[in-house]
Amino acid sequence: MTNNEITEYLTRLLSLCFGDKSGRIVLIFIALGAYAFAPAVLIWAINTLFATAIPFNFWTWLAAFLLPQFFRRPCNG
Repeated sequence: MTNNEITEYLTRLLSLCFGDKSGRIVLIFIALGAYAFAPAVLIWAINTLFATAIPFNFWTWLAAFLLPQFFRRPCNG
């Protein structure tokens, strides 16, 4: 499945539950929440796996948020 197919499937599923426009709004909030919560999960995973005791604060969250951006592949086209 491609990202577009997954997005369409989730949009249809949520629109059945919440109505036509509400489903898209809920999907956007879920995506933004997951995108914002992912760095905290990364910090937790590193702390758990390697016993590093990295503190949970804004600066470590920001670092965990920005770090994957440096390793992304450039878009061709």
